[in-house]
Amino acid sequence: MKNKVELGKWSEDEITDILQRSSSITDIGSRIRYLSGLFLGTPYKSATLVGDHETTELLVINFEGMDCFTFLDYVEAMRLSGDFQAFTDHLKKIRYHGDFVSYETRNHFFTDWIRFNKDTVRGHNRENRRDRNKDSDEDAQSQGRRNLLSPRNRTMQPPCHIHPIRPHR
Repeated sequence: MKNKVELGKWSEDEITDILQRSSSITDIGSRIRYLSGLFLGTPYKSATLVGDHETTELLVINFEGMDCFTFLDYVEAMRLSGDFQAFTDHLKKIRYHGDFVSYETRNHFFTDWIRFNKDTVRGHNRENRRDRNKDSDEDAQSQGRRNLLSPRNRTMQPPCHIHPIRPHR
């Protein structure tokens, strides 16, 4: 598997030092605050992940710019890790399910992220989630639309291709 790594202002050794320091913070909330604070000032950047239906997925680590979802991936993987290699391993497990890096196994939705990381993600009550999903599904159906984030609608569709309309002659 090929990786794409852009560590920005840090080296792998510096990240290992950061992770070892953060491991001594026993309160999870305080550890998350510490780790997420390291990214203050990091620019927002969309579409940093590489892979789609036609392009081979790469495991991307990009600390130079990130969106909200990759930010969560990084902080959660860092929270669980004591060195850079463990961070990479945890990132793979958090971002993908089935222990295989591919576009199809990427956790594209927050519901996927929680579902496939329930052994590490804390503070989620399964029954409350199920009730909320049921309620939002019923609300969506009563309004004649689908709830795209519902666990029942998690099939990934290939991207739509727009074809120009040619006039008949």
